[in-house]
Amino acid sequence: MLWMFMVYPYIKSVQVFNCPSVQTTFTGGYTGDMRYGYNSGYLADKQDADLPAVSAIIAFAETESPGNPYRIYYNPTTQAFDTVNGGTLAPRHNDGMNCAYADGHVKWVKRTAILTNNLAWTGTP
Repeated sequence: MLWMFMVYPYIKSVQVFNCPSVQTTFTGGYTGDMRYGYNSGYLADKQDADLPAVSAIIAFAETESPGNPYRIYYNPTTQAFDTVNGGTLAPRHNDGMNCAYADGHVKWVKRTAILTNNLAWTGTP
């Protein structure tokens, strides 16, 4: 099941999935155009207690295709993103993006600050 469907019971409108800086909108279907991705390369099989640094790990970030924009797959060994199975980071806002962290806080982050930052994606330096 895609992550956005898991949070549906807790939101009032699918509009929270739409970035005003993107021309297309997400309407709630599997084929909708969503521009936020889940850090499923690392967080998919984890519980909160498993995370070494919840305030440092990005759970969601702004994404775009060419792969699957619903997911973000970061490889800490190569410090690169798998763009076949996941989307790429989308720095739509002054070369940065809004990121939601595993502890629930959200902040704007410059793309270069997290692009090859293992701590941001896995909780370990």
